[in-house]
Amino acid sequence: MNTKLYRYLTFLFLLIVAFSCNDDNTTPPQATSGFTSDKSEAKIGEEINFTNTSANATAFKWSFGDGTTSKDISPRKSYGASGTYTVSLLSTGAGGSTISSQNITVLPDPQLYYVAMGASLIQHFGISTPGDVTDFLNISEKEGPGLAYDAEHQKIYFSDFYETGAGKIWSVNLDGTDLKVIIDGLYDPYQIALDIENGKIYWAEDWFNEDTGHIGRANLDGTDREYVVDVPDGRLYAVAVDTQHDKLYYNDWQNEELYRANLDGSDATPILSGVYGYAIQVDAENDKIYFEDDATLYRANLDGSNVEPVNEGGSLIYGIVVDNTENLLYWSGRETGEIYRANLDGTHRSVLKAGLDSPRGIFLKK
Repeated sequence: MNTKLYRYLTFLFLLIVAFSCNDDNTTPPQATSGFTSDKSEAKIGEEINFTNTSANATAFKWSFGDGTTSKDISPRKSYGASGTYTVSLLSTGAGGSTISSQNITVLPDPQLYYVAMGASLIQHFGISTPGDVTDFLNISEKEGPGLAYDAEHQKIYFSDFYETGAGKIWSVNLDGTDLKVIIDGLYDPYQIALDIENGKIYWAEDWFNEDTGHIGRANLDGTDREYVVDVPDGRLYAVAVDTQHDKLYYNDWQNEELYRANLDGSDATPILSGVYGYAIQVDAENDKIYFEDDATLYRANLDGSNVEPVNEGGSLIYGIVVDNTENLLYWSGRETGEIYRANLDGTHRSVLKAGLDSPRGIFLKK
């Protein structure tokens, strides 16, 4: 054989062997799993966006901690119940598989409590799941329109005008225990309001037989009871407390006046005339007051100026809630049997819950 040819073939053979050996020893790069989310806390039903940051991977399997999975590269996910969920991502490539994970906290669903007057019940439902109604307390023979919540001490208060002239205010723990009368001997107590900072409860009391309406207050346990407002020839149904400005608001239904006073009832001044409603609520953060007048919901500045309708007509209102965290407003409709939600200016109004039996006082528990 030609020496040059032999050397060339030998070199070619060795080169092929070298490349073959090199291919045999090449290990595919290891897949690395990783992802981010646009939020670590979410509300029930709120969408979470996951972004896949894995490397050297071609296949993915997500497990969301609630029994659901996905093979999308960067999926979206929402949860139907509160809790802490561990989200994991299995990323697979030619070099194998790795897993990454992180926890997502789904916040408890805020609960809206209300007095279902016609059913003699206090009930509640979740804002995200209004179809699921839970009975909290049977108030048969102790019905009343007023309802308030002390989040600090986990207590609920409600008024009782079932027996005219023998009205009461009750308290009960949030778990339904320790139901008791804290104030009795009232005439017809309507709306109630809490001043947690000073440990006080206020109530509007209609005393039509003696032609005098009252705003009363007491300690949260019912002690040190006193009347801070007496209105001859007056009928008082609504009361609200503004602890940021140390003010009290109430209306005289009989004489169609809405008043502002100090918390002790002094310096009472009418700020609106022609008002005869059953509910008042203060939005101190935005210097606004909400009130019902002849089945229409209004808001105004705290001095009574700049009155504007929020929801016109439809139903008498006994309960109003201002949620400054979400900038939302809730109110009840006695005749319509509905609870409504809207922006603070009344836009984007919707029926949150229908088919209720004469809803009156309401509060929101977060």
